[in-house]
Amino acid sequence: MKQIKVSFSLLIIIACFSANAQNSTNTATEKSFIKAGVKYLSDNVYLGRKDSGTISYITPTIGYYNKSGFYITGGASYQPNNGANRIDLVTVEAGYDFSIKDKFYGGFYAGKYFYSGDSYAVNAEVNTGIGAYGSYNLGSLSLNGGLGMSFSSQTDIITEAGLSKSFTDTKDQLEFVPAVKLNAGSQNYFNQFFTTGRVNNSGNGKGKGRGNSGGGSTTPVSSVVQASQFKILDYELSAPFSYKTSKYEFKLTPTYAIPVNAATIETATGFTKENLTNHFFVELELYYKF
Repeated sequence: MKQIKVSFSLLIIIACFSANAQNSTNTATEKSFIKAGVKYLSDNVYLGRKDSGTISYITPTIGYYNKSGFYITGGASYQPNNGANRIDLVTVEAGYDFSIKDKFYGGFYAGKYFYSGDSYAVNAEVNTGIGAYGSYNLGSLSLNGGLGMSFSSQTDIITEAGLSKSFTDTKDQLEFVPAVKLNAGSQNYFNQFFTTGRVNNSGNGKGKGRGNSGGGSTTPVSSVVQASQFKILDYELSAPFSYKTSKYEFKLTPTYAIPVNAATIETATGFTKENLTNHFFVELELYYKF
């Protein structure tokens, strides 16, 4: 019941936020359009955590973007590595973006995620997400933040905060945005990764994977201790680079994730600490606008 009340309260906040924004919005686009493309993710790292096997995704996407700021997108992520050779994830997302007086950019979203039953992504038990995000231009820097909720058998609250700096050319076609941020939240999703048995599908060999919590042991995992505790999960350094024309868009985003606050995992033989390691991953995106 507590989770339902929290979810309802967040939806009310988002609805009020949206209504106020529509009265003060400078729309980002002059006309509606459809955008199709493909994304490549070198490894699925979620809040600084990943499985011991590499999970790369090739994702064709298509989306409709209304001039009001509303959008809806869909994508299917194919995993080519570790013998998977399958559609590991299908995603549908809708949301609303807006800006206010060229100083504040924000939006909200709701997404539905359909993971393969054989997926060993650490966030594969997450089936729905909702949230809001914003960025305020301070002049020399932008202050960024976000609040979201992800739903599996239990609910996680995830927040982010950070700083970024945008560098553009005179035609606003090239943009480079180095950024630093932290993610904080609960880890019920991580607990589910172990307790549902997905951990046994690891890309390093079935029955051998245990995420980042210990080098290939087959010891059964009971639970992640205090998974509902809210804490800082990771710090991320990124440097997105993009190039846009009236029809095409290319984006390259290298990211370095530094996980913190290792989880304590209870097994049948006792307790062990999650083995944290830093991760570097890259996302490539190419789109065509109709």
